[in-house]
Amino acid sequence: MTHTDYTTEALKTWTAPLRGTEEGRTYLVLGLLSELGEVADVLKKAIRNGTPKDEVRRRLVDEIGDVLWYSAVTTHEASTATSDNLTLPVWVAQIAFSGFTAEGIMQWAKVIYGITAEECRAANIAKLASRAARGVITGEGGNR
Repeated sequence: MTHTDYTTEALKTWTAPLRGTEEGRTYLVLGLLSELGEVADVLKKAIRNGTPKDEVRRRLVDEIGDVLWYSAVTTHEASTATSDNLTLPVWVAQIAFSGFTAEGIMQWAKVIYGITAEECRAANIAKLASRAARGVITGEGGNR
């Protein structure tokens, strides 16, 4: 799945009331940061627990897929906003733009675990399609 195809599919799952709003952009940046934290949490627990590499890889594909979703939708929102409405609270912008990139995470994940962006994108869209079909896309928690 290409980045363009993925972005098209990801945008179908972006909550309409938040689209194009400052609140929506803040939500997206905070979501991206929280998903980056979930990637770190998988790795932290793997170190602590000695989790087998194949299990770490499976969990990372899921979490990196979420990072890619937030990255794609955030980028789209920023690219379609005008300078008049492209704002974020200063503290959110300072944290969000501190050097983390989805591309950097993907380079690392590919070298260490053989994970590709295409694999993460496909898994993420499948997960979101399943949630949408079951009416739980806006619910809480990872196992919806």
